[in-house]
Amino acid sequence: MTAPHRSETSHEGRASRALSALAGISAELASARALESTVDRALGTLRAFLDAQQVSLWLHAPQGLVLTFAAGAETTTEEDVRRGLRLGDSLQVVRDLEVAPIILGDRRVGALVVRTTRALEDEERMLLTALANLLAPELAHAERSRQLEVEVAARTAE
Repeated sequence: MTAPHRSETSHEGRASRALSALAGISAELASARALESTVDRALGTLRAFLDAQQVSLWLHAPQGLVLTFAAGAETTTEEDVRRGLRLGDSLQVVRDLEVAPIILGDRRVGALVVRTTRALEDEERMLLTALANLLAPELAHAERSRQLEVEVAARTAE
């Protein structure tokens, strides 16, 4: 049997690390903690794994894209995120940003954004996209819960 090439071993190592990070993030999202705490921890884990300057979550709101959660220095602007989202519904790289749309069904609900000083490896991009996909139903559930709370409060006040 021949020894694997160095690049294959490195690829396998990166893939293994990405899967390990994804497992940790998935476990965090499955915990019974409040969404705010869970998302903060998940973004922090992603930031540490990617050695990123910033990881941020932006949601669409009536007033535009709103920075909802961030880990690291808050240097990303709404225009940076818009520029990345204009490029399509797949992961996009804009300058030193990687923008992964958060899509629920046929509706784009926001974006998961990473600011780095280097290009991400394929495994890292897959992890970013996977986290964006995992966050979509969590965020939609939180949105529905808030809407129900508002409706209950309004009816109670009547």
